[in-house]
Amino acid sequence: MKKLIAATSVLSLLFLFSGTSFSETKHHGHYSKGMDGHKYMGHGKHGSKWGGWCLLKYKTELGLTEEQQAKIKALKTENQKQAIMRQADIDVAKVELKELIHKSGVDKEAVKAKIKEVYGKKADKRIARYLHKQDVKSVLTPEQKEKLKKIYTMAKSKAPKKSCPL
Repeated sequence: MKKLIAATSVLSLLFLFSGTSFSETKHHGHYSKGMDGHKYMGHGKHGSKWGGWCLLKYKTELGLTEEQQAKIKALKTENQKQAIMRQADIDVAKVELKELIHKSGVDKEAVKAKIKEVYGKKADKRIARYLHKQDVKSVLTPEQKEKLKKIYTMAKSKAPKKSCPL
């Protein structure tokens, strides 16, 4: 009876865990919806459409200097490297979780701890994405930030699914 309860608990956790991982699609070259509800294009789970490149799309309208463009590109590149490492940490933790779940004599506490670790890493990834957006915005002058708000409002009203998720 105890084994049946343990197996049911583990299967429930596995079902819960695997269901949320499907929300992070890995469709390269296609739009996919991230956990934050925004759509991203072509970067899979390692980066976002927003990452600074949509600002460069409006470089003329915003009046970005060459120096600002270079800073935004550098921030984007560094963010991509860090995002790849963060995602790798998440993927390794998921593999370790599966390993724990499929062991004979499942240690429920170890499984719970590993699930918390996976979701902690996912939270860290989301926080890093937010901080990156703030870093990119910090390159702009107050006037450019105002222009960006107007551009975003206009883009959102015309095509909400294709605008930058500020």
